[in-house]
Amino acid sequence: ASGFGAYITLLCLEELVQMPGNIRLVVQKPDIMMHETLLNMKRISHPTFQAMESITFRTDRLLTVSYSFYEELQENVALFSCPIPMLILVGEHDDYASIEHIREFRQINEQTKLVIIPGTSYHLRERDASNTVLDLTRDWFEFQQVLVTEWE
Repeated sequence: ASGFGAYITLLCLEELVQMPGNIRLVVQKPDIMMHETLLNMKRISHPTFQAMESITFRTDRLLTVSYSFYEELQENVALFSCPIPMLILVGEHDDYASIEHIREFRQINEQTKLVIIPGTSYHLRERDASNTVLDLTRDWFEFQQVLVTEWE
């Protein structure tokens, strides 16, 4: 899962824990505090967003986020203890998701491994980043560890 999908996945972990079998996760740039990520992406303050009532993102398609949805995100922070082994991949120069929140998540989850990929941003689209992400993901699922040089 990646970005908002990683955020939703983290919020659903309680249900995943109850599933039979071995569960391992890889999440890219998880937005632990999605409400803050939204503000960072638009480079606006909380009072500005409240006054605007909604903000629109231009990605592959237009996405409008209402202030009421933002308030729901504030109430659902994905910062808690989780018994599932997890690999978190983030870009070294991520300007959107807080690396400090991700480190805090890792500290309270001893089965979580954090890899910060040098020279990459939030989207992890820089040269060779996709190969690095694929290699790390393969190692996590095949060998239950990270085999490449660790940067964090």
